[in-house]
Amino acid sequence: MNIFCKKCFVFFLFFSLCFALYAQSYEAEDAVLNQVLPKVDPGASGGYRVAYFDNIGDYIRFDDVTAGDQLVITYSLGLSESKQCSLYCDNVDVATAVFHPTGSWDTYSQLGISASAESTVMLRVDADDELANSYYSSASIDKIELSSTYWRSSLYPENWTPGYKDSQGRFLHDFSYAGYRKGQADLGQAIPSTIIDVTKPPYNADNTGNKDSTNAIQAAIDYAASVGGAVVYLPAGKYTVSPQNNDNYAIRVSSSNIVLRGDGPENTKIFNNETYMRSKSVILFAPAYGYSAWFTPVADSEIAITADIPGPTNTIQVASTSGLNAGDWIIVRTDCTEDFIADHNMSGIWTSSLKGTALYRRITGVNPIAKTITIDIPTRYWMKTRDNARVYKIPDHIEEVGIEHLSIGMLENPNDGLGDGDYAVEGTAAYEVHSSEVITFANIVDGWISDIQTYRPEENTGDYHVLSNIILLEKSRNITVRGCSLAKPQYEGGGGNGYAYILSGNDCLLVDCKAYHTRHNYSFKSMWTCGNVLYRCESKDPRLTADFHMHLSPANLIDSNRMDNDTWNAKYRPYGTIIHGHTTSQTVFWNTYGEGGKSYLIDSKQWDMGYVIGTSGTVDNVILGNSYGSEPEDFLEGEGLGETLEPQSLFVDQLTRRNGDVPSYLRTLTADFNNDGVFDMVDMSYFFEHWLDCGLVPHCN
Repeated sequence: MNIFCKKCFVFFLFFSLCFALYAQSYEAEDAVLNQVLPKVDPGASGGYRVAYFDNIGDYIRFDDVTAGDQLVITYSLGLSESKQCSLYCDNVDVATAVFHPTGSWDTYSQLGISASAESTVMLRVDADDELANSYYSSASIDKIELSSTYWRSSLYPENWTPGYKDSQGRFLHDFSYAGYRKGQADLGQAIPSTIIDVTKPPYNADNTGNKDSTNAIQAAIDYAASVGGAVVYLPAGKYTVSPQNNDNYAIRVSSSNIVLRGDGPENTKIFNNETYMRSKSVILFAPAYGYSAWFTPVADSEIAITADIPGPTNTIQVASTSGLNAGDWIIVRTDCTEDFIADHNMSGIWTSSLKGTALYRRITGVNPIAKTITIDIPTRYWMKTRDNARVYKIPDHIEEVGIEHLSIGMLENPNDGLGDGDYAVEGTAAYEVHSSEVITFANIVDGWISDIQTYRPEENTGDYHVLSNIILLEKSRNITVRGCSLAKPQYEGGGGNGYAYILSGNDCLLVDCKAYHTRHNYSFKSMWTCGNVLYRCESKDPRLTADFHMHLSPANLIDSNRMDNDTWNAKYRPYGTIIHGHTTSQTVFWNTYGEGGKSYLIDSKQWDMGYVIGTSGTVDNVILGNSYGSEPEDFLEGEGLGETLEPQSLFVDQLTRRNGDVPSYLRTLTADFNNDGVFDMVDMSYFFEHWLDCGLVPHCN
């Protein structure tokens, strides 16, 4: 079978999957009602909701329904506690329907339940329901929808456009700008044709692992910088590296248009043999000026924003457009003022040292008369003039850099002392590896990390791959991390150690990534961490949960992720030197799959409003509630119905709407999963094993 036929076969498969029946809707007021009454409500779909659903024997029975296996109940619940009733399909008690508070009796949410019905659906209060409800009321019911195929979120209708809001003002950000070149190109569009083989003269890097290759590899990188960029190629072999002199890195890329490329993670291995790595990186991508640019304005470049920004926008009103031109890179920023802190109920908890929101944006247009500028990616969180909202220029980032097709391991630290607090105890292993990273991207735009793995060096007696943290994206924008597999740090203790993927920047994309057995497999940190997307990523067996970790990282998307013995937490955290407090707002969990031994899949108590839409798997339940003034409760829709959510990927659908297409690495149909350059039956096998069986394949994208 040739590749064209194989693609046609998969297309035929997807065409079959895409064939969907329209969900049949049944108004509760038209059902058979026992001891319950319709109540006029203009906000209900048919103008009525069925209320007084309180006592044993109360029921709402829908007869002559069209057969289906996916039920969605639209309801309201104006009480502060969850309530329940029993669900009968064809006169058989099949499930307990648990309704979470919606904030008021005229505010509606949806509950999804996988249940088969041929002709009758009934919601009834039984004795155990009345007991669980403390003898006081269940939800009011608006309608049910029964289908055998797919459903859409009420916040993402087929005619969705950016800015769409429901009657309660709830909305989904446009996350389609995440990743390399804002998702509009495949990786490495500006890779130079020059290839430098580090094992050839004059570099002569040793690829046996017997001699240190740090200086040889660095010399090749420095030469690549001097000629405007190149691919620095590490053929198959083992390359021993370590920080030299007082450097805080072993290898550094400080110029644009440089790619470190191996021969595949099974063949090219970098081995860091230095065990004192406190605050050091094995491979550092950063400009010569370092990390601080986002909060260090170019002299005399600050210009005040003159109108509050209440939500996502590409247009900003400024005091003056003098010195601003299309193509300029700027920071759009507010401070973490006492007013901002008070608005988030964090007075006495947060301090102004947290900096505030910062967005790295490029100017696309300037209107001197209107005193406005337009920017290439929308803002992500409200910004107020009272918080010193402003724009300013910063030193240039480096761009078009990447690292790909290799693996990295680190020599274990021989000392004792790996307790949670040992990172502050000099002489311990924890102290010597504290705050180290394997790969750091700092002040980078349009870069990538692709096909990178960690491995256990043969020199290690313990089952360790690396010392502490693995990948850090720090104050960077539009980075794509693709097809990486990270695992097993030696130190998983306190102080911010042992994390696999740390996001601390704008509009970055992780796709097809995996993390196993770290402290936190995925973690979001700080107020400037927004617009990021995790798509088709997998998390397994961490010490602690994947989380939004500290100080309000707003407006991120977790899309089509698979959690195996792991959970997502997006809630207040009472930890840290400056208490982390509320960790996110306006973040979306879309189509999340759970399995393993955890008691829940997502715990979402986001500040102001968060969104959980579509869950599935053997662990599909969601915890809602309020913490430190985070009310109202987050929006929950389709709990247990992720497999039939349409579209399966919010990110891919939004990108397709904006761009008309997606980069090839996002097209599941032609994914080269084993990186051999060919879409073949090996890739087909991976496709069926890892995506079709868990509902993570886009049905119609």
